[in-house]
Amino acid sequence: MVNVEHLDEIAQKIATRHACDVVQVTYRREQTGWVLRVLIEKRGSDPMIASGVDHALCSKVSRDLGEAIDVEDAIIDSFVLEVSSPGIERPLTRLADFDRFKGREARVETSAPVGGGKRHKGRILGARGEDVELIRADGESVVIPFQKIAKAHLVYETDGMISEAGEK
Repeated sequence: MVNVEHLDEIAQKIATRHACDVVQVTYRREQTGWVLRVLIEKRGSDPMIASGVDHALCSKVSRDLGEAIDVEDAIIDSFVLEVSSPGIERPLTRLADFDRFKGREARVETSAPVGGGKRHKGRILGARGEDVELIRADGESVVIPFQKIAKAHLVYETDGMISEAGEK
């Protein structure tokens, strides 16, 4: 069995050599076989402007990461390695992300209902201990235990233009 936390540690070491941070590591079986997907961004970058990640950087990180995985025998089966930018709607995978992106719009899905539902959209107020606080468009705030977050990402914001399924 593949230890994704260990893969995350290996990826972070490699990313650090290239002045990057790992945003997310996933390892899953897809139609084509096993895929190790690693999202990276340059330190201090703003996803609304650019992640600082280009093809050349992805290639370097991919080469070094592939070699490190082979040396450590971290994955025995054959797999496809994909290294890329997290994109504008960057996943929020760590509690610190919610402080870093305070004031930004986010979508959060929880594993169990919180504050009346499993899907939340609002402006990030930040991390509060082991919780995340959002303020919804109606002015109500919702406190979400970080452990209950199944998936979260930034929402691409435009200046009054329509984005994401026709929403303003």
